[in-house]
Amino acid sequence: MTTVAQLASLRTLQDRTCIYRERWLICVVLVTDVTVDERGVRFVFKPVPTPGFDRRRLAPEPMRAGAAWQTLHQTPFSLGATYVSWFLAIAPEIVAQLVAFAATAPSDEDVMDEMHRLVAGAEHAAPADESVN
Repeated sequence: MTTVAQLASLRTLQDRTCIYRERWLICVVLVTDVTVDERGVRFVFKPVPTPGFDRRRLAPEPMRAGAAWQTLHQTPFSLGATYVSWFLAIAPEIVAQLVAFAATAPSDEDVMDEMHRLVAGAEHAAPADESVN
């Protein structure tokens, strides 16, 4: 069941810089639109050229992702929809650490591993009541 707090927290992502991962793609994005309705949530992202994240050339066109409420996993640090394999690191401190790490990382896979390590560590250290899921 989606809560009012969850809806409000999703809307605050608009105009935020995040790290987006889908399958073998990882990039820095600016969330340019968040749409929530009775079915779920949809995002529009603008890729942000960033050293260490431009190994796969991205078109400058907006990217889109979404999830039905039943499949959205949300914490204070990340969002994800497992059925389509996308994941979004949303915590500014994690985004900053990943941007710094990616500048010297040898591969996208290393950046992906670091992203999941940082998010898992933050979620493990957070008090249980901070989870919005």
